Amino acid sequence: MSIETMHFLSAQDAIPFLQRNGFKFLEAPGRWWKGVDGKLVRAEMHISAYGALLVISG
Repeated sequence: MSIETMHFLSAQDAIPFLQRNGFKFLEAPGRWWKGVDGKLVRAEMHISAYGALLVISG
């Protein structure tokens, strides 16, 4: 499993990135997913006063 983190200034900046990269919203706060080569790749968004942090694992 690989894990990658990315920082954005806000959730409004992170959401278009997720959508452009094929992630779909998972009906849970801050959770997104997409399928790649038969595997599930998850992205969790953590929002703070410093911006939005994406943790992408798969």
